[in-house]
Amino acid sequence: MLDFYTAKTPNGYKVWIMLEELGLKYDLHMLDLKANQQKAPDYLKINPNGRIPAIVDREGEHGRAIPVWESGAILQYLGEKTHHYVGTNEYEKAQVNGWLMFQMSAIGPNFGNFNYAKTNNIPQMMNRFEIESKRILGVMNTQLAQNLYLAGSFYSIADIASYPWIAAYLKSKPEWFETNPHVKRWAELIGARAAVKKVMG
Repeated sequence: MLDFYTAKTPNGYKVWIMLEELGLKYDLHMLDLKANQQKAPDYLKINPNGRIPAIVDREGEHGRAIPVWESGAILQYLGEKTHHYVGTNEYEKAQVNGWLMFQMSAIGPNFGNFNYAKTNNIPQMMNRFEIESKRILGVMNTQLAQNLYLAGSFYSIADIASYPWIAAYLKSKPEWFETNPHVKRWAELIGARAAVKKVMG
């Protein structure tokens, strides 16, 4: 059994989808970010960075409860623990981890900064991160032109991590995908999965 601490954000959705894909039992703890519940002392004992998501695996090795924080780390932890969605050999695992880190270092930060700039009406910042976000989509599009999923022919935590960010912009910036049809095809494929529908509607 797991305790899962989250909110309805792209980073929170990543882990939520993974839990549903794996069919793991978990207790859901929704945190009110506007009320700063993620900064509460009890939660900081689980995630010292005061962000969502986080899990506590009550059934860790030797009966020890294991807190895991940072969305990418949680996906890797759950994937390795269950032997699902992380690849089956060294080559596959390397591809999965590369695309997972691409999401963590490129997709999330740039798309997030673009949204911040748009929300706060900062044109120069918005232009900068729109250019970079489009470049990132181009990198994905090239990969997905040759592969069904990001890491190859198999669904992985790289897809799970990336989808919530892409899904948000499919709705708000559909023009970005006119020149990136393979990303759109991939997003529609991921979005049709039962676990994704259950979490994101």
